[in-house]
Parts: sequence; C-alpha cells; structure tokens
Amino acid sequence: MRLTALFLALLPLPAFGDTLMTATEFDAYVTGKVMDFSQAGQVWGTEAYKTNRRVIWAFTNDECREGYWEAQDGQICFIEEDPNGPQCGRFYKTDTGVSVRYSGDPTESEMSTVTESVDGLGCPGPDVGV
Repeated sequence: MRLTALFLALLPLPAFGDTLMTATEFDAYVTGKVMDFSQAGQVWGTEAYKTNRRVIWAFTNDECREGYWEAQDGQICFIEEDPNGPQCGRFYKTDTGVSVRYSGDPTESEMSTVTESVDGLGCPGPDVGV
C-alpha cells in the first residue's frame, strides 16, 4: 500500500484546475482548429485538426505529415507518417487552451498550446497542394 502511494505521489500531475479530456471532449474542442504547441517555451510544431479525426502535423519549418487520431486506453494516439509508430498522450483542458503529456516521454515534460486559430496550416515542402 505504501509503495503504491509513493508511486502515485511521484507521478507528474496536471496543473491545478486542468481537466483530463475524454476523446469526445477532445474531438469537440479541436476539430476545425489549427494549434501551435510549445514545450519549455519553444514552439515545436503545428497541428491542424480536420473532421473524422484527420490531422496534419508539421514540426516548425518542416514538411507536413498527414494522419489521424484515435482513443486508446484513455489516451489520444496519433497515427501519422512516422516510422516510430503512434504517439499517445493524455490531453488536458487548461485555462489557456490544451496541454498534453505524452506516454513514454522520459523527461515527463508537458506540451501546451500557445496559439489556436481556424486558419489553414502552411506546409513547406514538395507536396504543398491546394
């Protein structure tokens, strides 16, 4: 019992007032939006959320990757053009947008939205399309 309590005490927790989002809540919140995500104050990339759980992700100044997301074991998992497999994490609604803590991240660092819009996602690279 004490080991369980110790283990739970060591787990990183969301900030006070942040609410874990269900897949339905996540879908309702993100669909139609384009969000910039940052980690430790540095923007890492942008994701556009389309209907039917389709996504387009681009690391900052990189080519876009298409994919989709699905719910798995209480997490949101992104399956994209990535040989490393799905990226899964828990998403939280915050006072300023959304934050995510990805599974398997050894640093246990949190990414959060810095901007949200309904503008399109600019995709540099050879397959920019219309």
